[in-house]
Amino acid sequence: MQEKKRYHGMSWEAWYDLAKQYYEEHGNLLVPRVYAAGDYKLGRWIERQRAAYNGKVLYSGLNEERIKKLDEIGMVWRLEVRESWDTWYALAKAYYQENGHLRVPGGYQADETHRLGNWIREQRKRKKLGQLGKDRIKRLDAIGMNWQISEVTSWEEWYGLAKAYYEENGDLRVPTKYVTEDGKRLGQWICVQRERRKHRARSPLSEEEIRCLDEIGMIWNIKDEWNAEWDEILAQLHDFIKNEGRLPAGSEYVLPNGRTLSAWVSIQKGMAERGQMRKDRRERFLAVIRQIEE
Repeated sequence: MQEKKRYHGMSWEAWYDLAKQYYEEHGNLLVPRVYAAGDYKLGRWIERQRAAYNGKVLYSGLNEERIKKLDEIGMVWRLEVRESWDTWYALAKAYYQENGHLRVPGGYQADETHRLGNWIREQRKRKKLGQLGKDRIKRLDAIGMNWQISEVTSWEEWYGLAKAYYEENGDLRVPTKYVTEDGKRLGQWICVQRERRKHRARSPLSEEEIRCLDEIGMIWNIKDEWNAEWDEILAQLHDFIKNEGRLPAGSEYVLPNGRTLSAWVSIQKGMAERGQMRKDRRERFLAVIRQIEE
């Protein structure tokens, strides 16, 4: 609990200073996910900036000026492009030789740093846009490249997408309307798994499937998810006020459910004033709001 408080309490500039020190020492900003600078998980912070840049997480204080500052110290915004094409191809070929096909799940990682599933997806996009050379298309064809994504996605492939979401966001609180980059309705799939766990479907989840989902932070009780979502939004509000010194206004911050953060704040204020909010939540919410007065 203390660690989480310290994470949210540090300013963006303080995190940037740690990132700059890493760059000056290593000559790059390819910070391993588990890397920590003392008590501070710099690897996770770098991941969060990358995810914010690519529109994968809520507000993190990232803006054009901060993007420029990170660019100056070698920030890599898309991990899939940091290696040469031939390096990725070798990994794809190894996968083909081991599995006899190249139907790589979206969340599959060849190792800790190479998300082969993402790279394969990127090749499909490039071919569709006419950006992939004929020689590369021929080489991928030779190892069984599947250019058309199958309409029927296996449970293992869905699980791979869920695992990738968990590894990128640190939780499995997938918004119901969330759709992956290649059009997979992951949010709906997560909802279906809950129903299957309750035996409200023709094919209940197996014990092995339940165990696999538990390993990546599955939230089975929807009320728990709502509580977790409220906690996350409050944490984001805390960060916003900490960085900007004011409450969000208008539509400058849009939540995954389509509402703005300013509207969420207005609703919470009304509930707090009318005594419709749990006491512990009211105290936490007002404590965050009081930051402006400090």
